[in-house]
Formats: sequence, C-alpha cells, structure tokens
Amino acid sequence: MTRYESKGAAGLVMDVRTGEMLASVSLPGVDPARPEETVDPARIDKIQGGTYELGSVFKILTIAMAGSAWAQGPAAEAPAAAPAVAAALANGVPAEQPAADAPVHDELRALQKAMEDALNARDLDALLANVDDKLVFTAMNAESGYGKDHVRNYFNKMLNGEKKIVENIKVDFVPDALATFYGPDVAVSAGNADSHYELTNGMKFDVVARWTATLVRKDGRWLVASFHYSTNMFKNPVLDAQRKWLLMAGGGVALVLAILGFIIGRKTGRRTG
Repeated sequence: MTRYESKGAAGLVMDVRTGEMLASVSLPGVDPARPEETVDPARIDKIQGGTYELGSVFKILTIAMAGSAWAQGPAAEAPAAAPAVAAALANGVPAEQPAADAPVHDELRALQKAMEDALNARDLDALLANVDDKLVFTAMNAESGYGKDHVRNYFNKMLNGEKKIVENIKVDFVPDALATFYGPDVAVSAGNADSHYELTNGMKFDVVARWTATLVRKDGRWLVASFHYSTNMFKNPVLDAQRKWLLMAGGGVALVLAILGFIIGRKTGRRTG
C-alpha cells in the first residue's frame, strides 16, 4: 500500500491442491475496539465481502486459450510440449528449469529485442514474423484478438490508419526474472514495460505497464503465442490528465458563476438604490 499509494489491499493464501483457504488479510482493517469502523466501506473485508471484475485472472487462462486454439487445428500444429504443459499446470509445478546461463535464455532475449525493435520502429512485418499464427493477445485498451490478421488490423487502426490514435510509441520491455519453462518448448515470462506515448491529439505521457507472454518453440524458432498488456487502472497518466482537466473545468465554472453573481449583485444594488 505504501509503495503504490493504494487505498486498500488484500492477500490470500490457498492450498492449490485442495482449494483450502489457509490465511487471508484485508487492509485497512477494523479495530475491534471501534465497532463503528465495521460500516466503513473502505474497511470491508475485501476477501469475504468484496466484488471485483475478473481482470488479470484471465492471465492464468492465457495458456489454456492458446492450447485450445492449437487443439482445434491440425494435429501437426500442436506443440510437442503440450501434454507436458497440461500436466505441469494440473500439478501446479513447472517443468525442470534450464540453468541461468543456458543458451535458451539468450534465444528468448533475442526474441524480446526483436519484438521491442519492431514495435518501436512500427515495423509490422517484423512484428508478425515473431508471433505464432494463432497468437492470442490483449492490448492496453482491453481489445483482444486471435491470429496475425487481428494483430495487423489493430496495429493499422492504432498506428497507421487515417484515424489512428497513436502518433509515436517507445517501449522498453524489462522482464521480472528469467522465463519459467513448462517443458522444453513452452515458456512464460512477465515484467514491466517503460512506455512513452505520443497521441495524435498532441498528448504525450509516460506509463509503466505490465505484460505477460507465453512463448513457444516451433521448428527451432521461439515465437510469441500469447501476450497480455495492461496498466494500473486506478493510477496512470491518462487518468491523472482527466482529473486535472476536471479540476480546471470546475475552477472555470466557479469563476464564471462568481462573475455572474457579482454582475447580478451590482444590478440588484442599483435598482434598490
């Protein structure tokens, strides 16, 4: 709460094998000596009584969606690691991890750089060359898509079309740690994205976003099979700009009302005199 200046937080520890709840905490809490705090909405038990949109819960389903897409296609397109991935996820335990200096990590770093360079250069062809044909993605504006055609349409709508929204973008993808492997040909990675946006309306802002990616190796090449990109919906530059505009608009309205009140007051005073 201190780091992100949040109004509240909640944590839950569960047994992944049985679903048993082992421990939970909700902040800010209620002081038993102050029973009036129990009716404070900010102090409601967010585990027992809170309601939420599913949001990032769907990140857990990303691999399942990708696996479902592969399963619907020809058997030859299914990654060799699919059975191992399913078994590992069922047990809640990743496969044996490569050593930190293993060549596979350099291969994934090369893929990350290729995707980063392609996005910053707005090179759609290079971007599509490094994603799987049945890519599953969710963009920062919550738009989701499946396959390269959807990526192409989204990219052109946002960056290249006549009514494009983004004039320029600069992104630096920074992984949290080494990728987690679910078999030799499937890996999951996540991290921050330090991003600079310039919109067609002249607005410029920096935002630290979060990303999660599922990576698969096909024919000796690593490709992006799924990608989820989002930011803090409660604290971000766009929201801050809206709040600033509302404050300015509110101040402007107050000033206009004050001037009108002054004018009306003077006219009323003259008539009375």
